[in-house]
Amino acid sequence: MNKSVLLLKSSGAPQSQDAEDAYIFELKDLFIPFLVNTLSFTFFALDQLWGFIQHPENYSGIILTSPRAVEALKIAIDEFGIQDYETKLLSIWKTKLIYCVGEATQRNALSTLGLEGVGGDTGNAATLGSFILRTFPADERKPLLFPSGELRREELPKILSNANLPFSSIIVYNTTSSPTLEEDIKCCLNSSKGVDYAVFFSPSGVRFAIPVLQSLLPNLNCIKFIAIGPTTEKALESAGIRVYKVCPEPTPKSLRKILEEDL
Repeated sequence: MNKSVLLLKSSGAPQSQDAEDAYIFELKDLFIPFLVNTLSFTFFALDQLWGFIQHPENYSGIILTSPRAVEALKIAIDEFGIQDYETKLLSIWKTKLIYCVGEATQRNALSTLGLEGVGGDTGNAATLGSFILRTFPADERKPLLFPSGELRREELPKILSNANLPFSSIIVYNTTSSPTLEEDIKCCLNSSKGVDYAVFFSPSGVRFAIPVLQSLLPNLNCIKFIAIGPTTEKALESAGIRVYKVCPEPTPKSLRKILEEDL
């Protein structure tokens, strides 16, 4: 019988739904995958963000560390100036550096903002930081625009600051638990009669989903926990969870590869 895989991750914005479903598509022939939306997002300060978007001449580029940062930009553009963006601003932003963490973020930047990013093969913000240091023009003095969430980790800002590389931060969304998280996990547990693997994609997912799993299952030792990247691995270990494997890249094929090692 195929083993069940619980994918505990945030659902994508509507425009990136295909990317979010890619994990199900990649695993369904060999496993029984269940996708549980762990997180909910609230966006704010979008008028201020739009003010920055209106002046690409002030920036060397943009740093996008998650699909949610892309979504914040898209909402701001749609709400305050889609016509100006498409007719005046987009052509200028296309000449800038667009740094992205992960393939999903880079793909969303292109499909929803029309911006072709670099760094999509970096799996976390710290790795992106090293990539930025290697590729940022030595003679560039304008800052990188850095929209992010309130729970962002500080590795990337520290890397940039220590290198005296200019960036301008703005917090544009917060992260909370999905209101249906417990109900959704219960449904998966009932459908699969147990969980063989639980895959976590972010420290925020660990923060909200682990207490729910602990309340629903008397013994978590029967589950093999997999972390997407070293940052999520640390979050699981801090929660007292033994990590079975770490997926080196935040991609469906990378996850499939490490799961297939058990077959």
